[in-house]
Amino acid sequence: MLKKKTLFVVGAGGSVDFGFPTGPGLLTDIQHALNESRSGSSFRGNEYLLEALQQQARRGDGTTIFAARKKLHSILAGGAVSIDNVIETHKADFELVQVAKTAIALVIAKAEAKSNLRPRTKNSYSEYTHTDLNWLSFLLNNHFAGQPTSTLDALFDKMRFVSFNYDRCISHIVRMRVANYFQLEDSKAIRLSNTLKIIHPYGSLGLLPNGQDGEGSFGEVIGHVNLNKLASNLRTFTEGTEGVHDEKLKGEIEESLDWADHIVFVGFGYIPLNVQMLHTEKIRSRYRVVFGSAFKMTADNASVNRDIVMGTFNAQIVHGFNKEHDAMQFLQEFQARLFA
Repeated sequence: MLKKKTLFVVGAGGSVDFGFPTGPGLLTDIQHALNESRSGSSFRGNEYLLEALQQQARRGDGTTIFAARKKLHSILAGGAVSIDNVIETHKADFELVQVAKTAIALVIAKAEAKSNLRPRTKNSYSEYTHTDLNWLSFLLNNHFAGQPTSTLDALFDKMRFVSFNYDRCISHIVRMRVANYFQLEDSKAIRLSNTLKIIHPYGSLGLLPNGQDGEGSFGEVIGHVNLNKLASNLRTFTEGTEGVHDEKLKGEIEESLDWADHIVFVGFGYIPLNVQMLHTEKIRSRYRVVFGSAFKMTADNASVNRDIVMGTFNAQIVHGFNKEHDAMQFLQEFQARLFA
C-alpha cells in the first residue's frame, strides 16, 4: 500500500489508456462535432449536439447560439492550445461558453461509450475481469496488496486525486477493482469507493449512480444522454476559481495539497491555467516530495516544468520528468518509493 499520504494530480494523458483524447485530440473532436458544410448553409455536426443547441435556442435568442457555434468552430480551425484556454479567453461570451461546454460533454460521453472500460454486460462489478493492465489498475493493485479485509474502512486514507479530466474513469475503475479484488457485492464496493476523495476542478459529466444502471451511468448510450444536463456539470477556469459556490472546491484543493506528503503528477501537461488552479500559499508551509511524468516532452520543456513544480509546490525532492516513460512506466519506475 502507499507509504505516505499521496495526492495524484491527473491530466489528459492519464485517460489516454482508456480511449479518451488528449488536449489536442479533444480540440479536434470538438471541431468535428461543430463542423458545418462548405457553403455554411446547413449544420453538419453531430445530430445530438444540434438537438442540444436547438434546446438552448428555444430558451433564448436562437440566432446567438448558432452564431456562437460558428465562432467557436472558426477559432478551433485556426488552432488553440486547449479548449480550456479558449473558454477562458472568451469567458464574457456566455453563448460561446455554453456551446463549448455542450460540445465537450458530447465528446467525453461518446468516449465513455466507446471506452474499453464500458461494461458490456450487467454482471456484478466483482466479476470484472478487464485484463488490460493500465497505470490506474497498477496503482490500485499495489495499494491493495497486503490490505486485510478487516480494515477496509481505512482503505483510502492515504490516497486522493485531483483530476483535470471531465471523464469518470477513475471513479469507475476504482469501483470495479475494489469489488473484484476484495470480492464485495456492488453496494458495498460503491460505498467503499465513495470514500476516496476525487476532486474535479473543471467538473465532470457528473457523479456515477449508485449502481451500474440509472441516469448518468458510465458509457450510457449517447442517444439517451441529456447533453445540456451533462454540460451543466462542467466548469470554466474562472468558475472554478471565482464562483461563490466554488469556495468549497478551492478549499478542498488547498486542504488536499496541504494534506499530502507526496504529490504525483500523472499525464499532466503543466498548462499554466491548471498549475495556477493548484497554486496556494498554504502549500508552502512545509516541504514535500513531488513525482512528475513528462511523457514525450522535449528535454527543455521537462526541465522548465520541473522547476515550476519545485517552486510552486515547495518540493524538497522532485523525481521523474523522463520523457521516455508513459504513465504506466512512470509509476513502475517509482514503485519502491511510493509503496510499502
